[in-house]
Parts: sequence; C-alpha cells; structure tokens
Amino acid sequence: MDECFKDLAKLIESVANALLMTTYCRLTNQNQTKIKQCFDVHLAFHEHLSQILDAWGRPSAGIYSSGPFFWLGAYDQCQSISNIMTLNQSVQYCRANIQIEAYGMQRHQIPLFYGMCLPVRCNERSVNDIFPIFSYFLEKTFGILISDNSTVECFKQKDSFFKKLGIPQWTVLAVLAFLGLLVLSGTSIDIYRKRRSRKYSVNKELSRSCSHTTTRLAPSIPSQMSSVYTPYAQDDACSFIYSDAPSQALTYKSAPAVRRTLKKSACVVNSIRAFSVCSTYLYLTRPCNRHLNSLYGIRVLSAFWVVIGHTHLFSLEYIGNVRQLWNLLKANENLSQIIFNSSLSVDSFLLISATVLAYRVHLRILQQKQRKSKCTALSPSGWLMLWFHRFMRLIPAYLITFLIIYLIFQHIGDGPMWSQQNGIFGARCDSNDIWRQLLFVSNFFPNECMPWMWYLALDTQFYMIAPIVLLLLHTVPTIAVALIVIVIISSIIYRATVMILFRFPATFVAALLENSGLATEEMEKMFRYLYAAPQARIGSFFIGKSFERFVLLFVSYFF
Repeated sequence: MDECFKDLAKLIESVANALLMTTYCRLTNQNQTKIKQCFDVHLAFHEHLSQILDAWGRPSAGIYSSGPFFWLGAYDQCQSISNIMTLNQSVQYCRANIQIEAYGMQRHQIPLFYGMCLPVRCNERSVNDIFPIFSYFLEKTFGILISDNSTVECFKQKDSFFKKLGIPQWTVLAVLAFLGLLVLSGTSIDIYRKRRSRKYSVNKELSRSCSHTTTRLAPSIPSQMSSVYTPYAQDDACSFIYSDAPSQALTYKSAPAVRRTLKKSACVVNSIRAFSVCSTYLYLTRPCNRHLNSLYGIRVLSAFWVVIGHTHLFSLEYIGNVRQLWNLLKANENLSQIIFNSSLSVDSFLLISATVLAYRVHLRILQQKQRKSKCTALSPSGWLMLWFHRFMRLIPAYLITFLIIYLIFQHIGDGPMWSQQNGIFGARCDSNDIWRQLLFVSNFFPNECMPWMWYLALDTQFYMIAPIVLLLLHTVPTIAVALIVIVIISSIIYRATVMILFRFPATFVAALLENSGLATEEMEKMFRYLYAAPQARIGSFFIGKSFERFVLLFVSYFF
C-alpha cells in the first residue's frame, strides 16, 4: 500500500513539475526547442510519462444520456509501455468495475468501467483502498456515490499462446488435430474412390464391347499405317484394362483368407470414409420423403429471429448507449417487437422439434406394422433406441465444444474487458459445469459457462418424456388430449404467477435494458424461473405434439 502511494505521488509530482516547467518556459518567451529541452530536463518520472497519462480513461461527451460507461483508456498502449521499461519503473493496466449512484439519474446504479495505467507495485487491494477517498471526493463535488461492491482487476503481461497451455490443453489440441486428419483422409479416400469407380465403369463398358465388336480401319488412315491398327488391337486394350487387377493366384493365402483380409481392410477404409466432407454433405442434403416441407419456412424465419434477438441480447452488455437504444426502441414499437419478443422464437423451435419427433415416430410405427414387427417404436426397446440415438448425436460434438470453451478459449483473447482471472461472459466455467453440461441439466444452474446451451438441455429433457405422451396419443387419445390441455394451462398459470411474484419485466430483453448487464441477480432469477425453466416452456412442446395429430388428420382428410 505504501509503495503504491509513493509511486502514485511520484507520478503526480512528475506531472505537476512537467506542467509547471512548461508554463514557466512559455512565460519566459522561450522558443519551441527551448521549451522541449526545458520540459525534458525537468521530467522527474521517466520519458514515457505522456504515454502513461494518455493511456488513462477519460469521459466522453453525452454523459447524461449514456450509460453504462466504458472509459477503458488505451489498453495496448499501456501494455506496450511495460514491455520497454525496467522492472522497478514498469506499469500495468488496471480496470475498475464501479457501480455509481448518481442523483437525478433514472437508474439506481450505473456501471462504470474505468481503465488506468498504474505503477506495477499498485495491486488490486491497494487500489481498492483508495476508493473511499475517491468516493468522498465525488460525493462532495458531484453528488456521486461509489457502491461498496466495486472491484478492481489488474492485467499482467501475458505470455504467448503456446506457453500458457498445459497437458489438458495439449490433449484437446491433439484430439482436434486427429479429427482434422480423419476428415482430410476420409475426404481424400472418398474422392479417390469416386474417380476410380468412374474409371472402372468406363472400362466395364469397353470390356463389354471387346467380346462383340472388332476394330476396323478408318477410311482416313493411310495404308502405310495399317500394320499398326490391326483387328486385334482391341484385344490388347482389353488385356491392358485388367492388367492392374490383383491376382489371387500370386498370393500364398487361400481364397477365404484373402476375402477376410479384404473385408477387414474395407471396414477400416469405410470407417475413415465416414468422415468425408463430400459424402456427409450429400447425405445431409439428400431429398427425403419423410420430412415435413411445410415446416421449412417456419424454421428459417425462426432461425433469423433467434440470430437477431441474441445478437442484441449479448451485445447490450458491452455498449455504452443502452438508454438511447431503449428510447429508440420505444419510439419504433412495430420494429422493436422483433427484438423485445425474440424469446418467442425459442417456443417456435420447441414446437417444430415436437412436431417432427411425433411425425417420425408415427411413420416408424406404420412401417413396423407393414413389416409385422413385434418391436414397435413405442415399446421400451424403442424408447431406449430413441434416447440412445439422441445422445449419440449430441454428446461427441457437445463434449468437444465444451472442452474447447473450458480449456482453450480463455487463452485465445486479450483486452480490457477480457478478464485474466474469470475470462469473458460465456466462458467462465469450472469443474462443476462438466456434469451439468453433459447431463443436460445446465438450465437448472444458470451461470456464465455456455449459457446458450440451455435450449439444448431443455429440448433433451422434453425428449426424455416425449415417449410417454406419444404412447398415450396412440393408445388412449382422449386421455392424452386432456393431459396436453392441462399441462398447457398449468404452464400459462405458472408463468403468470412468477411474473406477478417477482415483478419481472415483460421480456428478457427489456430486463437486460433495465439492468445493463446479464450477470445480475434479477437476470439470474428470470433465467432460472422463467426463461429456461421446463415448466415455463413445456406448453410449446406439447402443442407441437398435438399439432402433429392435426397435420395427419388434415392430410388424411384432404389427400
């Protein structure tokens, strides 16, 4: 603490001396060269003083209409100064996260992020001890009070990316490199086999013509070349076609052993070909009669709606004109509804998911009835296959994504808002998040570790109870419809009760505009009890289940 005060006092003294000597030189009518010499001689701290002061944050215009405030200063400039200075005179960048209470303002608390280029001996604790003095000065002068929950974080000089990686990070990178190698190998083998199959298809057509036709001399060929083009030329071509074919007579193995060897090698090659980009693209874009083409439009519009809503949702925490945006959205009520009610796009995706699931299960039941299969899609084994297929599709990609966010993503970025201790929003994960994410229960534990995965967890939870509803719909439809109606009404009552008890804003975006941040207590409660709660979203999923029955009735009646 004392060392920090000494360094700050030395910095302030240097600034005062520099200003004093500059004023003295100007008052004595010295020319510009003399002024510079005079300034350099009396500079007490070091030659980079002007750059250090310039790296501090400063207020911008429009303070009353802005907020939250981002007076971050020059982060890169402060860090570059510390690289070329000695250890005792080095500086570091510190960011103060201040909650201010201003009289006459509309908000109770306004976040202020202030960047400072301080001496290296000033740590977070010493800067926090200065806050009471700074708060007293602001309160007596401007009527501004700094909240007690204000914090300070200082940024040390970071090492290069590869120096920061440990064994877990290198393991993840090795797995990613291996997967990339599989994709490259599978794509190369796939392209080679497709070209080879086209070559042998041409050779097969030529071999068929070998046994039925003979090569005759063209009229335009001169007579002296007739010795080259003989009627037996095509036989030579046919023998050339199969010259590269493997011969079992040249091997020491028997024919069954050769077949087993070829079968094993083909299995390995086909496993690698499964990672081919070309084949995967063709498989995903193949035409299929089992799809509901009428849902494509709803899916595309909902996807655009999700992108627009979440773009505003995640960027609102890092912009300084939230109040201006609030006034702009209120002035344009028609267009603002797209942003305010963007959470409804999630309900449309839940409806589509339930409809497609019920439709595919219905088609599977019809196919099994035609085949007279004993195992149906609604039997316990069918349920297990449904859940197994769901988890096998999600867990590999989900696990890789989580490991990248948890182990590697923190070391990629750098900047004044990129905390070296906690990272940034969306990547603040700990060991408890591993089982929460992989068991798809992250929506019950709202935090800042991949919070956007709440939808996947919610959709998976609905998939777990979907077979029960489908079984009732195909066995006792009357009871199933009554159950669906009861669940939908209960979900509506729950949402209304939560809104009244907690006095939540109408939408999630409106709550964010009022709180100026995602990581607040009110936002956490709204996320836990309303936005990502299964009991609040299950109505849309059950409507999708019943919607599938109406689609089938419509198709059977009109077509």
